[in-house]
Amino acid sequence: MKLLIVDDSLMILKHAEAILKSHTVASEILTAQSGREAYELMRNQDIDILVLDIIMPEISGLEVLRKIKSEETLKGIKVLMFSSLVDKKTLQECFELGATDYITKPLEEIEFLARVKSAIKEKELENEIFRHANRFKIQNDALTTLNEKLQSTQSQLIQQEKLAGVGHLAAGVAHEINNPLGFIISNFTTLKKYLSKYHLLFELYETYHSEMNEHECNEGKITSSAITNYITQNDFEFINEDIVGLFEDTFEGLERVSKIVRGLRTFSRVDQVEDYEQYDINEGIENTLIISKNEIKYSANVVTELGEVPVIEAIGGQINQVILNMILNAAYAINEKSENEMGTILLTTYGQGDRVFLSIKDDGKGIKEEHLRSLFNPFFTTKPTGEGTGLGLSISYDIVTNKHGGKIHVKSQLGEGTEFIIELPVKPPKAIHKDDT
Repeated sequence: MKLLIVDDSLMILKHAEAILKSHTVASEILTAQSGREAYELMRNQDIDILVLDIIMPEISGLEVLRKIKSEETLKGIKVLMFSSLVDKKTLQECFELGATDYITKPLEEIEFLARVKSAIKEKELENEIFRHANRFKIQNDALTTLNEKLQSTQSQLIQQEKLAGVGHLAAGVAHEINNPLGFIISNFTTLKKYLSKYHLLFELYETYHSEMNEHECNEGKITSSAITNYITQNDFEFINEDIVGLFEDTFEGLERVSKIVRGLRTFSRVDQVEDYEQYDINEGIENTLIISKNEIKYSANVVTELGEVPVIEAIGGQINQVILNMILNAAYAINEKSENEMGTILLTTYGQGDRVFLSIKDDGKGIKEEHLRSLFNPFFTTKPTGEGTGLGLSISYDIVTNKHGGKIHVKSQLGEGTEFIIELPVKPPKAIHKDDT
């Protein structure tokens, strides 16, 4: 503890220093005979306690006190005023400026020691509190940083799992789009050929009419019979009929492509990240089935029994991700039970009060009883190494329970199948809280 005594009387300084040293009050005691000298010492030394005379030449103790408390690096010094003045106005001004105690002159050893020791004890406690607060701040900053990293990691894992799911379906979606695109391209190739023939027919008519005008109704090089022969040879009667069918087929193909793209866009909710919005779970199921069709069509027949359910407040893209995870898991379980036989996935929706339910039931291989408790744990998977991350159900559970205030129930019998029931409130707690604020 470093202590500085300031007084313009050398005798008083020596007396005060002797008292403190005789009782080993501080580890280091410094003295100064003017406010200017004291101020310079404080700027160059780490002073803890300052015993400051009020009345001094050039710069008074009050002015020194005022400068100390106005500077960030000095304001932590604990100041005891030192004077023979005892008027209340001076005392009040000292305390208002930041002094913590007052020592009267002439020095009374017992009082002087008691007040200085009290100031030292307070400073030690302040230093201890500061050290603890600083340590807590460092720990809190570290925890805040760690929490931010965990949230960022969780967000990345969710996004990666979603991208992995969509990426896994990309080939299937491409296949579904490729079929109608194939005959659309074929139809346009045929239409291009027909258009070339119409262009040539148009040129024949133009030439024919031009020559007719020049020869005053006498036929020229292009005769009407030549045009008729061209029409007959190229079977324009068939072309005219075929064009209608080509346009109908092309329109149907474009509608199929458009439906798949709309379904994919609605499924992923590319324009919505963390916003609660009006969400129709039946529509979500239909869109999810569109993009997962190719993935499950060789394993299971999908049966839907979609009841009349209310529109709910939800983060639609995330709920769609949950539905996709459940459907793909059901298809995988069916395929694991038998690669040669088609299974059935039954999707049922119904409402009860202010809750909406979705049942996803399969007749696959089922889940072992000892695995049911670990089913929603992160990284838990019953799939072979390399086939599953163990994040699908964990993320689904987080989305349903933590983000939407819902529940996931599971019933399974080994060899018979599994049923997941997703229960969602019409208005999740977070959405309610958002509206209230």
